[in-house]
Amino acid sequence: MRMLAAATLLAFALPVTAQEIDYDFVEAGLYYDEIDTGDFDVDGDGFRIAGSIELSPRWHAFTSYENLDFDFGVDVDTFEIGGGYHVPLVPDLDLVVELSYVTSDGRSGPIDFDDSGLAASLGVRTMLLPALEVAGFVDYVDLDDIRDDTMLRGETWYEWTPSIAFGASLEIGSDEVAFGFGARWYYQ
Repeated sequence: MRMLAAATLLAFALPVTAQEIDYDFVEAGLYYDEIDTGDFDVDGDGFRIAGSIELSPRWHAFTSYENLDFDFGVDVDTFEIGGGYHVPLVPDLDLVVELSYVTSDGRSGPIDFDDSGLAASLGVRTMLLPALEVAGFVDYVDLDDIRDDTMLRGETWYEWTPSIAFGASLEIGSDEVAFGFGARWYYQ
């Protein structure tokens, strides 16, 4: 146990060069989601993969795929694709606005359900320390039949090397709490 603690401290002490906020990345991780709407309470876990590419100095495109297995044999696949605009407010602090199309496909035994709609996000990304990115967003999703919700999302990414980061995210909504852990590769 002491060896693990010493190795962790040493890893965080390794010098890492300062990075600008980067919109060219691929990430993957584990994800946990809990939905509680009074009479309906389910937990789900699974994985998420995502990517982003900077199209110009201010514009980026992104996509993600998420697969969650919920209680009672309910499986849900969610796909999102969209674009965003980012502008620096001060050095190492970007204001980010994103709009995306979201589709969700679920199944439980012989029953299939699917839905689609739009999502919008407004937030900031900042390099809090030379190797530590922190982001905060307000996300709104409006699927035609299943749900519409506003959530607060926070992320943090520690850059182990200039091209590899490890991070965590937390999302909190009126009926939902989700968190995840993952790795990100900057392919610049």
